[in-house]
This record gives sequence, C-alpha cells and structure tokens, in this order.
Amino acid sequence: LVVDAKIDGAPPAAIASWPAAITAIPELEDAALGHGLVNGQPDQDGIVRSVPLVASVAGKTMPGLALELARLSLDAASLRVSPRSVELNGRRIPIDARGRMHFRFGLFPHANIVSAADVLGRGLPTDYFRGKIVLIGLAAEGTSDIVATPLAAENFGVVVQAEAIDTILNGGWLSRPPWAGPVEWLL
Repeated sequence: LVVDAKIDGAPPAAIASWPAAITAIPELEDAALGHGLVNGQPDQDGIVRSVPLVASVAGKTMPGLALELARLSLDAASLRVSPRSVELNGRRIPIDARGRMHFRFGLFPHANIVSAADVLGRGLPTDYFRGKIVLIGLAAEGTSDIVATPLAAENFGVVVQAEAIDTILNGGWLSRPPWAGPVEWLL
C-alpha cells in the first residue's frame, strides 16, 4: 500500500479502518502521482453530506481522494491530522470524529462536465484541461456511482468528489462546535 503524502499527527479514533485496499493495475499504480481512498459511506438516511478526508488501511493513515488531489494541486508534501482537523498548506479543515469533511453542496456547473466522446474525438483544444484537476468517472444513468445528496436524489459520486476538492481549495466547509451536541440534547 502506497501512501505518498507525509501525514503527521493523530487522526480521530473513529475513522474508518480497513485491513487492506484494492489497488489499480500496476501500470496505473506505478505512474500515479498520489494515492487516495474513494471509500465514503452515506449517512444513516442514505444521504451523502460529507467525504472522508482520512481513513486507515492496514494500520496506515491514508488521505481521501479529494484531500489527496487538493494536496497534489498545491504541491504540498505533507498533511497534519488531529482529532478535529486536517491541515493542508495553512488551511485548517474541520473534520468529524470519523475523519469526514462536511461541506455546502451546490449546483455543479454542467459546463464543467465533459463527455468522453468530446475528449476522444470531437477536437477539444489541446490545452483545454491545462491547470485543472480532472476527475474521470462513470457518470451515466445505470452506473453504480449514483448517490443522494442534500440537493439531489441522484447525483454522480465523481461530482461529489469534485465539489469536495473545490471546498478544500476555496473554503466553504462546515464545522460543528464541540458544545453543539450537549446543547441539542438539553433542548
């Protein structure tokens, strides 16, 4: 299992933990600039409201896909993890007890979704993707990467990851103060 980022600190005790990971074929795995986990479970009601920023695989702390892509885009060598946050290039991103970042979902610009047909045969400019983070995913009816979000009963998982990356890079994450739980219980 390859962990490219140097990860300092102690993650939350309740982060997701797996004994092993399924990796890509060697030709892709060896060429990858980074490695991040795509695992993310919806909340109990089936709605995805967050993405995991850290998890544990085979006893190693691993970044989630969104965090790893943000790290690579910022050319950062390391991450600092604490039970309540992840720090990346001066950004202190709050995480919950399971290592997840909660964020504001928005309406993803349809113009930012490019079909494979356009990429492979319709003559996009050669520099079309220059300076951009590009996610390749299955985004069609009938595929298994369909999730429910606070704004849509059906959304593509790859779009959720894109929104999470944008949140990490530009802000907009949500935080819950430690006193919220006891106050809610009292009320």
